[in-house]
Amino acid sequence: MNDLIRKAQEIGTIPARLIAAEQSGFIKRSRSEILADIMDEAQRSGER
Repeated sequence: MNDLIRKAQEIGTIPARLIAAEQSGFIKRSRSEILADIMDEAQRSGER
């Protein structure tokens, strides 16, 4: 059950973080590069 909750939270968090990064104007990387960083960070912190 906890795994399902974590996955649902992750699904909601990733798009929000991508949008925030794109709108900040400081990021010059592509959406796929940003997503890869988010996924790496989540894996390191145990979120994934």
